[in-house]
Amino acid sequence: MEYGEIIARHMGDQYFYDTMMTLENLANLERVTPRFRFNVLRDLDDNKFVDCAIAANAVCIVSHDRDFLPLRAIEFPKVAVVDTVEFRGLLFI
Repeated sequence: MEYGEIIARHMGDQYFYDTMMTLENLANLERVTPRFRFNVLRDLDDNKFVDCAIAANAVCIVSHDRDFLPLRAIEFPKVAVVDTVEFRGLLFI
């Protein structure tokens, strides 16, 4: 929901609703329920993204949020953090 709040704040409630409905109806959407909370970040609200990334065996977390930078120095659980420029390079675009 945090992404939704940001979308609504910057683009309006209707855009938020349309975006969330589109995402929820994607054929390749996989809901993940983390079974463990690692609590590796100082910003407790961001830990849910780390937990989901680990549970989903994600390649990386894409963010410009500096609060995720400490993940680069943590050996376990290993979660890569990239910004949108680095992510675009991963996609070979």
